[in-house]
Amino acid sequence: HQCEECVVDTFSVGGSDSCLICPAGTNGVEGSSSCSPCPPGTIISDGTCQKCPKGEYAEFGASSCSTCSGPGEYSDTEGSAVCKTSPAGYKPNADRTGLDKCVKNTFSIGAKDTCTDCTDGGHSQAGASACERCSAGKYYDETENSCKLCPKNTFTLSGATDVSGCVPCEDGGHSQPGSGYCEKCAAGKYYNEAENACQDCPKNTATITGASNLDGCSSCDVEVGEYAATGSGYCSVCPQHEVFNETLARCDCLDTFIRGDDNKCTCPAGKTLDGERCVSC
Repeated sequence: HQCEECVVDTFSVGGSDSCLICPAGTNGVEGSSSCSPCPPGTIISDGTCQKCPKGEYAEFGASSCSTCSGPGEYSDTEGSAVCKTSPAGYKPNADRTGLDKCVKNTFSIGAKDTCTDCTDGGHSQAGASACERCSAGKYYDETENSCKLCPKNTFTLSGATDVSGCVPCEDGGHSQPGSGYCEKCAAGKYYNEAENACQDCPKNTATITGASNLDGCSSCDVEVGEYAATGSGYCSVCPQHEVFNETLARCDCLDTFIRGDDNKCTCPAGKTLDGERCVSC
């Protein structure tokens, strides 16, 4: 008998009439006495070890390449023995051959196939690992992708998702831009928008609660004797036979009357009351 060399991907340890086929995942050169496995990241193909393509991997001794399919897995190089895992702010691309950055207003903590949308007024820059949220007195401006101050005379206790979440102040309330609450004018005062401050209601007007504007300062009925000093919470009425002196801001006796010892206005001696005047007896 004449001995012949075993062909590629077969082997013989001797003393045999035939060569054995190399086990799956191994190869052998011509005339081999044993077969050897391909190194990690490669598989046997046409008698040689071939690298796995991007997006796939092969462990030591594997007979075929496997697709990277675990959460966040990808392979961006040929001949990978293991898959990589996407870091925070990124996700694998569609064919698992690389990474895509999370777009603005989404995030990923890593090892995820997708990026998660920000919610409840949250926002983020591209490639973020978490969303930020606007603080009290601010709202999220999508155009500029940042938190902006709520306009004056509006407020928000927590970060608003947009400017409509900045709540207008009511009932005489007012606020500076970026406020988490509204301030309210006290009794006898109204809110002056031009000055963005509380100011006194004019004389002969009043408000029990802070007014939202000057019109909220109600006029006193001066024809029946009502009056109010500047910044009053209510209108007062002068006692009988008295009238309000606007110059001195007090009630004085009507003409022809005098103030008696009891502090009431009465007719002087020798005169008697005739309607609202004192006349001679």
